[in-house]
Amino acid sequence: MVTSSEITQLTQDYNTPVPRYTSYPTAVNWSDDFDDSILIEKIKEIDSQKGLSLYVHVPFCEERCLFCGCNVIIDKRQRYVQQYIEALHNEIENKLSLVKNAEKLNLIQLHFGGGTPNYLKVEELEKVIDLFSSKFDFSNIEISIELDPVFCDANYLKELKSINFTRVSFGVQDINTKVLTAINRPQKIDHISQLIASAKELAFNSINLDFIYGLPYQTRENFQNNIDFLLKTKPHRIALFSYAHIPWMKRHQKQMPSNEMPSAQKKLALFIQAREQLIQAGYVDIGIDHFALPDDELSIAFKENILHRNFMGYTTGKDTNMLSFGPSAISDIDGVFAQNHISIKSYLKSCDTNKSYSVKGYSRTPNNIVREKIISQIMNQNYLDITSLDVIDNDLREILERVKPKLENFAQQGLLTISNDGFKVSEKGRFIVRHIAFLFDESNDKQKVNQYSKAI
Repeated sequence: MVTSSEITQLTQDYNTPVPRYTSYPTAVNWSDDFDDSILIEKIKEIDSQKGLSLYVHVPFCEERCLFCGCNVIIDKRQRYVQQYIEALHNEIENKLSLVKNAEKLNLIQLHFGGGTPNYLKVEELEKVIDLFSSKFDFSNIEISIELDPVFCDANYLKELKSINFTRVSFGVQDINTKVLTAINRPQKIDHISQLIASAKELAFNSINLDFIYGLPYQTRENFQNNIDFLLKTKPHRIALFSYAHIPWMKRHQKQMPSNEMPSAQKKLALFIQAREQLIQAGYVDIGIDHFALPDDELSIAFKENILHRNFMGYTTGKDTNMLSFGPSAISDIDGVFAQNHISIKSYLKSCDTNKSYSVKGYSRTPNNIVREKIISQIMNQNYLDITSLDVIDNDLREILERVKPKLENFAQQGLLTISNDGFKVSEKGRFIVRHIAFLFDESNDKQKVNQYSKAI
């Protein structure tokens, strides 16, 4: 286990901004002049040898949670919801009309994220699912949704189960009143416990709970309440996110008392406190901030080295394309990233005209693809095996030669072990794995790095 002195050293040396690597290159490198026709051509020729995930972004929330870094629209009066639903149907129908041999594609997952996906009625979600199922084979697909427990009840869960949702994720974040008040997240913990119990009774394949460490007023003492809650409710999966404080991008975060946020050293100690107890309780530490029970698909994928990370988080298949819908949603199709218009008005207009859905995007180069394979393996498997990359060319040789001195420095600090074929990240090194992956990132000038949140 990592000692207190090692925690101190890590926070002193590595509490600097680095990407989270839900993509490579990261979004700050994408072009605002992206040509939407590039995405259209990729959709027409989706590689049937790869898996395909579908994502729907529901941007609406009734309240602004002050910690939030997502693209959301605060709309208590539901002014835009009907227009959004019509536009979403339009986007889905038009993009799916481009897909050839859809019934032959290996469809893996349909995920509803947000925002607050349960802002929509279940019958509205069902109509979206029907649009997809009319085009794709839905016989072996995971259908999942993120839920704000404040606006969810047992009946809503029953209705989700009745239309074949298989996985639910509850955004809990914290259960301590003082913390919840500071982040504008009022909620009743007994209600959340009842929801989790209902979800288990309904036999969803997987139940996930989201918590955040690094929030105002969190201490070792009250954070133990969060850990105890997790151990008592025992969900299949746990996402223990590091709070990303980026008030220069998300101005509402300035409303939180930043002087009451735990220091980097105390913040890392909170994570280690939770990690040790979760592992002792039988959870597998599968990657950055994520834990799962041993028989969960994510744990199995981690052990079998097929874990993959994208904009939805960790998934169970490598080489998976993602086709996305809704404001700000990001598609990743055969080396091309494309993000939909972010503002609701721009999104509605793009769907009304049936063109220029994307506000920004990026087409990966051969060099990007090599780097992405390296970074993905480090982030998902905590090692680099050069022989498994299937790419031995001048780009790879140049990259490895450039980072060799820095890798040796990491090795001297006990953060990784170097071998002839690559290296393996140590237990201590896993806490700064983003820094290790960052060695292989071509775009690491200070101007762009400062747009990221700090690693700890």
